[in-house]
Amino acid sequence: MHQGQLFTQSGSLSDWQEQIGRYLIANSRLIFFACASLAGCLLELTHIAGGGLHLMGKSQSGKSTALFVAASIWGKGARDGQVRSWRHTGNGLEGIANETSDLCLILDEFGEASAKEIGDIIYMLANRIGKGRANQLGNARSVKTWRSIFLSSGEVTLDQKMGEDQRSSKMGQKVRFMEIPTDAGANMGLFENIHEFKEAGLFASYLQTQSAKFYGSVGLAFIENLCKARQQNEEYFKQELIQAIEQRTQELLSNHTTNKDGTIRTIAQRCALIEQAGLLAVEYEIFPFNQTIITQSVEQCFKDWIIHNPNMQEHEEKQMILHIKQYLETHGANRFIDITFADTDRTPHRVGYKKKNANGVFDYLILSESWKKEVCKGFDPLQMARILRDYHFLDLSQPDRMKQKVTIPSIGDIRCYIVKGSILNYE
Repeated sequence: MHQGQLFTQSGSLSDWQEQIGRYLIANSRLIFFACASLAGCLLELTHIAGGGLHLMGKSQSGKSTALFVAASIWGKGARDGQVRSWRHTGNGLEGIANETSDLCLILDEFGEASAKEIGDIIYMLANRIGKGRANQLGNARSVKTWRSIFLSSGEVTLDQKMGEDQRSSKMGQKVRFMEIPTDAGANMGLFENIHEFKEAGLFASYLQTQSAKFYGSVGLAFIENLCKARQQNEEYFKQELIQAIEQRTQELLSNHTTNKDGTIRTIAQRCALIEQAGLLAVEYEIFPFNQTIITQSVEQCFKDWIIHNPNMQEHEEKQMILHIKQYLETHGANRFIDITFADTDRTPHRVGYKKKNANGVFDYLILSESWKKEVCKGFDPLQMARILRDYHFLDLSQPDRMKQKVTIPSIGDIRCYIVKGSILNYE
């Protein structure tokens, strides 16, 4: 089936609202994934990186139903419509991602993905660019690009899938692939409210049937309203949107975690983006429920992600400490000047100085700009300093001041970060 045939419409917007939309009420996962299906339309406006949402849990728990409902936003909510399979090579998914750019890519049965390729595929889908290739003449082909929020479901986690190939997941992959437990805690799998249906299985069956019957109208209406808003005053609309996402990101972090940077902040920002898409859909009278339902559903899913990843913050902190340790192990001898010889040493590409402490071990005095632009490259410099402080690897004169004033021979007083040599014993 050609891609254009997948983006078709059946039934009216009021049909979707009456037969599907009203049944999403009081079901956080269904609301969250329906909002996420629209969020790809906001990526270009907000310049926020894409990423994935993955519902994981046991069979017959309602995972696929959430995908079918999300798929009905843009086209037929079925496996012969908008719901694709993870059983593709990276090259195959690259083409699909390109075709669904700024919309939504939906992939079911994560267990069928290639264990060997899945880590690279997660990076590829979230990083918005395919591989560079040469044509038959050896010239570079045009590289496929996209902006994407992709949705997934399966019975296994990313760790379990990569473990099939004796690999372990990296933090970069985890932040790009937000795993949410299917079980919503109401003893009905994914569902929290099955409305007038007698059991969850009947409710799931109904939603799947309706998603294959009424579809395509929601996405079309959303794009039409979004275009009107942009035409009226695009810069104002854009700034309002960005500010709302930033404010909500901070609220999610404040409500559920003490960590406001790095991995957890990226997940919170993605949730805030998804929430804004849902709020706009309510404002445009597309979703048949109020905005409070949107915010409560997003909050619940973010909270459940935090609960499901209790060691995420600890793991991220460990990665940051190990990053500094590795840098000092690699460059401690050749890019740090012994402060005793600072007035005569001509070390090229210097990043700081080192001096022996009372225990006869070198501590490392790192210059401010070198700290920001090189030593902490890839991380938030202030967060890095705070983590080292909390783990007692940063020498401080005052608890709230990360840098100290140090007198360097022939240079004078400078402010720098002093990393204790004991960090080299960290494991």
